[in-house]
Order: sequence, then C-alpha cells, then structure tokens
Amino acid sequence: LEETKNYVEKTGRRIVTAQADVRNEAELRSALESGLAEFGKLDIVVAQAGIAAMKGQPAMQAWTDGINTNFVGTINAIQVALPHLKEGASIIATASAAALMDAHNKPNPGADPGGMGYMISKRLISEYVHALATELAVRGIRANVIHPTNCNTNMLQ
Repeated sequence: LEETKNYVEKTGRRIVTAQADVRNEAELRSALESGLAEFGKLDIVVAQAGIAAMKGQPAMQAWTDGINTNFVGTINAIQVALPHLKEGASIIATASAAALMDAHNKPNPGADPGGMGYMISKRLISEYVHALATELAVRGIRANVIHPTNCNTNMLQ
C-alpha cells in the first residue's frame, strides 16, 4: 500500500489510502468517506476481495472465512459506494474463473470446504452483480464482473 502511495505521489497525482477489513462495512465506509472528503466524488468502484481459505480450524471455518471475505467483502465495498454513484459511474467486481467450473462431481465431499467456499463465493458475486446491473441500468450506472484465472501469487501457492 505504501509503495503504491509513493508511486502515485511521485507522478504528481493525489491518493488517499486506508487499510480496512472488507468484512467490516463501517471500516469501508470510513475509508470511502476519507476519499470523498479529498476528491469530492466517486466515479468507479473496483470491488476485489479474495482469500484462498483452504484450511480452517474447525474445518468449516475455511468455508466461513472464504464466504465472509470474498462474497460479503465484495458486497460491502459496493454497498457503501452505491449512494455516491451518479449517472455514468461504473462498478467492476472481481470474481474468478473458479465460479465457472463444473463442481457437481465431487468424489470426496467434506474434504475441501475452503475450496468449495471459494468457488461458491465467486459464483455468488457473479449472480449479485448481474442482478445489480439490471437495477442500476435505469440510472445509467454500469456494473460488470470479471472472472480472471489463476495468477501465480502467494495466495495461489
């Protein structure tokens, strides 16, 4: 975050940074209000939250962590922004190619609740954004979801 802040400021642009837990709507609202105080308006929302909660104690905690961060966190980011969006604004949510995978043939149910929680959370983002786009279209606000595939990051490894 600090590296990004320094890069933006080095280009002569302004930036507001904040650390917030996406699961906490109040923290996101506070971060957004700081940005609005500095810049005055909001044109684009990029809602991207993701963890690969593959292990948990107890085992179902991985499921809960994935749903709360990936799905609820993405919704929170969008929901706090909605009152501030005007015609021409855009919402972009990041889901995952995992949302598009066929998972009906699960040979070992219960062995990977975190992996299934990840996939379900990303599917729910897609459904949510599709429905939201329909509601916002009449206000001239776009809402789209993208489904990137794996990136060789620490989270994947």
